[in-house]
Amino acid sequence: MIYKFALNINDDKQQLNPENGLDVGDLSDLTGDLKKVINSKKEGKCTLFSIENHGYTPNFITKSEIVYSNFIKVHTDIQEKGISDLTKDEAKYANTLKRILSDDKYVEPIDNNKKALFKLTSTDIDTVAENYSVITNKTGIISEIGSPKLEDKRHIYLHNVDYKIYITDSQESILKEHYRNGVLDLKIKQRRSSRTGRILNAILISIAIKNDVALSDVFKDFSVNDLSFFENVTSQDDILKLLRS
Repeated sequence: MIYKFALNINDDKQQLNPENGLDVGDLSDLTGDLKKVINSKKEGKCTLFSIENHGYTPNFITKSEIVYSNFIKVHTDIQEKGISDLTKDEAKYANTLKRILSDDKYVEPIDNNKKALFKLTSTDIDTVAENYSVITNKTGIISEIGSPKLEDKRHIYLHNVDYKIYITDSQESILKEHYRNGVLDLKIKQRRSSRTGRILNAILISIAIKNDVALSDVFKDFSVNDLSFFENVTSQDDILKLLRS
């Protein structure tokens, strides 16, 4: 399947068009940062194939559903989250958009059905959506820990979870020992968008470590006589029979 999407950039006086559009340097910065957040280098080729005349509208085309989904996701994230809640690549793209839009332009992400999803101005970027809190538990493995700058709030990401979980210095010292090592059961306070219910970020409340015990550890303290008990065990069914006897 072919996916087409676009960025309609204009101002309130509708003055932008292909002849009066973005400077080539701004366009290069924008598409370069966009390429990173949609991950087209890994997930599939994405081509700028035209610039339409309703505003200054770069149109893109790809065969990758993931690339297209990433395009929708990054702009929804920028609409609802503060820049500090975005991933590193999303934040860089958001800051580039904010600079290019300045104080008199807007951008509309356009989906595969040629529908403008919403309008973003420079003042909309880094404005957190109205939200509510939910306290819940989340289990996972830490895939990222720390902060881009020393003065930034520390956070973690869990594997396959797309929002930051903010942590304290003391929590960080504990969590470092379990980075990419072991499953954690976390009690967290999520902030969710009032409009869409999407999770914007979370704060860590408490930590529980789920220890996976290897079979070698289970048997290491058994005596020779204890181990002889298992000499005729050759299958899981044999183990169940022993446990039931």
